[in-house]
Amino acid sequence: CFVVSLLIAAALLGYLAHRILSRQEEKTATLTYESIAASALEQAQAIVHRKFQGAQSLATTWSYAFPQASQWPFVGTRAYTELAGQIATMSASAGHGFMALVTPEQVPQFEAHARALYQEYGYPPTAGWSDFGFGIYGVDPSQGYDDGRFHDASGNTTWNSKYKVMAPFLQHKNTFSNPDLLLRNLYQFPLRGKLMESIIDCGVEAGERAAQQQQQDNNSNNNNNT
Repeated sequence: CFVVSLLIAAALLGYLAHRILSRQEEKTATLTYESIAASALEQAQAIVHRKFQGAQSLATTWSYAFPQASQWPFVGTRAYTELAGQIATMSASAGHGFMALVTPEQVPQFEAHARALYQEYGYPPTAGWSDFGFGIYGVDPSQGYDDGRFHDASGNTTWNSKYKVMAPFLQHKNTFSNPDLLLRNLYQFPLRGKLMESIIDCGVEAGERAAQQQQQDNNSNNNNNT
């Protein structure tokens, strides 16, 4: 009986020790996972923040360089490639590109502007060129050109955008390593196009609010004068 009692006690102790160790290991694993997840989330947030800051820095530069609405989309800066490269490194981004919103009526003048700009800045000779010629391009292999591109100048989309515009890359960080990016219309693609459409919506709403406020201020000033 004594030996049996010892065996039972040993078994119970072994079971309890196993339970305690298992719970401790589970607790340790949970704490380790939560710590790693929290660290990963913090790093991801920092990366997104740096990317946002980089994009905001470039946008601020453009807004001060070309403050008049009448200057757009016929803009450009020689230092863009170098500046975008530095900001991409700072923000851990693969690249930064500048897209200009172009209406169908602006296409001929914009393309002439882009062609002169690329020649002046010494961009690669293929910059802006497709099989159909020089100009804004969309991607559609059914159009019949060997490079799968077509002259995208109408503002029409397959996803029924409310705005008839194009958003081609005018300049890009990777201009010299990948000049084929230039004049590619990203508004053509549903995912990116819909994101841009929402941004345009915000801009239109902000403009309308500013106009209403200006009208109210004018009315107030007129009432005060009378």
